[in-house]
Amino acid sequence: MIDQMDPSGAAQPRRTPPDRNSRSSPPSGPGPVSAMNDDPRPEDSPIRAQERNVRIAVALLIIATVNVPLWILYGRYANVLTVMEWVTYAFVGLIATPFFAWVLASAFRMAEETERAVIYFLGRYLDKKLLPGVRGPGVFFIFPFFETVKQIVDVRDRATPWQAAETQTKDQLAVDSQGVTFWRIDPEQPDLSVTEVQDLRGGVRLSSDLAAKDALGHVSLDDAISDRTAIADAMKNSMSELVDRWGVEIIRVAVSDVVLPPDLQKVVSSTAQAKYDAAGRLESAQKEEQIAEANLRAAKIYEQNPRAWQIRQVNAFLEVFREGRTSTIVMPTEMAGVLGNIMGAGAALHETPGASAEGSG
Repeated sequence: MIDQMDPSGAAQPRRTPPDRNSRSSPPSGPGPVSAMNDDPRPEDSPIRAQERNVRIAVALLIIATVNVPLWILYGRYANVLTVMEWVTYAFVGLIATPFFAWVLASAFRMAEETERAVIYFLGRYLDKKLLPGVRGPGVFFIFPFFETVKQIVDVRDRATPWQAAETQTKDQLAVDSQGVTFWRIDPEQPDLSVTEVQDLRGGVRLSSDLAAKDALGHVSLDDAISDRTAIADAMKNSMSELVDRWGVEIIRVAVSDVVLPPDLQKVVSSTAQAKYDAAGRLESAQKEEQIAEANLRAAKIYEQNPRAWQIRQVNAFLEVFREGRTSTIVMPTEMAGVLGNIMGAGAALHETPGASAEGSG
């Protein structure tokens, strides 16, 4: 028996079970009146409509097979039949044959490719060679009045959302988590989902909630936020130990979100911002250190070669002049002398071709 629980994990009063006489609930057990109506699937499902058509066809075939020869004999010997023989013919043709046709037709059942039928024999689950407890897919047969289709099990993959509220992490901080569990019923053991658990979907959801609380309780807040894959793997392993006995296979557990309380969000945001600021300052200091080391190496080179230092100064002034802005620059006297020598050398180079031309003329 599984108690219903709210998302926080607190046990709630057990709900009243559904009315057994309702169409959606499974039958309470075998009986003569349930031989044709023990299928828990909806009445308007396509597979049930096809199943009814097969039953009607089988019943009509049986009635025709018995009644046609019977009424041929009746027509041939009608003049010599006694009253009791008339009554016998009428009983066989109008009552006995339709009844047995209905009984035999009720033995025909159908299950879709994704379904398995769990059969009870006189209220018990038997898995014998002649009386298998699981039948389908396709057409199968049951013994009317003795066997009932307890439940039609869908073996396709399913997704069940879960939510674990106010879960204590390893460092004693409360967080909320939510996600989805993907699972399916083992096609080889669908009977376990009927005989071992009352509410399978509720059991999977509750086991997901409990597994999430257990997984979050063994990790810190930082790990819960940054490493959801590890939490999902821990949840899957924890759930598999519980639901294996239900014939359930856990395909995947996905943790979609880990939600912090508003006050804790501010603290975590401030802490993260401080970490980013500290990392930025550390990075800036490391870059400054690298620049200082490069300047130190350049200073040693300039100290050993003064000409290189003068050329570096000239390049710096040229970079300023390239910007195209008029500005006043104050420079040391020795720097002015260097620039004067360079400018004089440049002027001499420009005047040299003209002087040579005049000399040749």
